[in-house]
Order: sequence, then C-alpha cells, then structure tokens
Amino acid sequence: MNFNQKLAQYVLGNLPTSNIPDLALTAINEGFESESLLILAGFLKHENNHEIIYYFNKALAELNITLKNEKEATIQLISFYAYEILNNRIEPYEGLNMIVGRILHKTNLWKEIKKYPYDCVGFENLYALYWQLEEIENNEIIVDKIQKFDLILKIEQDIKEELKNWMKNTEGVKLSRHRNI
Repeated sequence: MNFNQKLAQYVLGNLPTSNIPDLALTAINEGFESESLLILAGFLKHENNHEIIYYFNKALAELNITLKNEKEATIQLISFYAYEILNNRIEPYEGLNMIVGRILHKTNLWKEIKKYPYDCVGFENLYALYWQLEEIENNEIIVDKIQKFDLILKIEQDIKEELKNWMKNTEGVKLSRHRNI
C-alpha cells in the first residue's frame, strides 16, 4: 500500500499506532519531506504511543495533510482492493472478504443505508455478490462439486464486472492509480 492508502487504513482504525513509523517510512520513500516525519520514521514499534501520535500529527501539519473522512477513506481502500482483484493479484473472494471484513464492517457507514447495505458508497451489488460467494464457499448452498465450481466462476466474473462498474461510477478510478495527495 502507498502512503495515502495507509493513511486511509489509519482513519478506519486498521493501522495501529505502533505501525505509524512504517507509514512514515512509506511517506519518505514516496518523496514526502518533513522534520517530524524523519523523527517518526526513526521510532521503533515499542516507542511511547503518545510520542508517536504527537509526531504523526505534527508531520501531517508540516506536510499540510488533512486526513480523509471515513467515507472517503473507505472508497480509497475499496479502490485499492478492487484494483488488486481486477489485476488478478488477489482472488475475488479474498479481496471482497478484506473489503467487507477489514473496511466496511469497521465503519459506521451502515448508518447511512438508504435501501441496501453500503449503498452510500455504491457497494450494495458487490455486497450481495460477496454473500452469494460466501454461502457457496461455506457449503450453505448444497450443490455438487462441478456446480459449485461453475457457480463460483460465474460469481467471480460478476464480481469483476461489478467492480469495473463501481470504479467507473465512483472516485475509484482516480484513487486506484496509487497517486499521493
């Protein structure tokens, strides 16, 4: 993940304080420069969390970076995993499992539901496909092995098509290019 994606992880609570020095190293490797960023990158994982947070906030201020809100961070991370799935770097089920378990279920976006789960970020169709795949993977739908294989292939194709549509209809295309702030 790049610096922005790690910042999005932090916003969603998926990046523990002890991993912030690694985030600082990522920022430095991507060309960001700040005195506090250098100090932060030198910290070890067992450093005092208060000091890490102090220098993290100071580095953000020095770099004039404002953290994204929860919805923006969610879209950015979904975009990252969508890009990975569409480029065959991770399997659709694994990628959707990460999106649902590590991103969507950790947010308060369920409060913004209009009609379907996660429709506020345009993820309702993919969420339904994820659950279809989950039921097949966990043998909750009784089919023989050949039917199961065919169903999984079909749903994985549908997931990829739906991800392409999602990327087109959200800021996902812009965010998936792994560019920095």
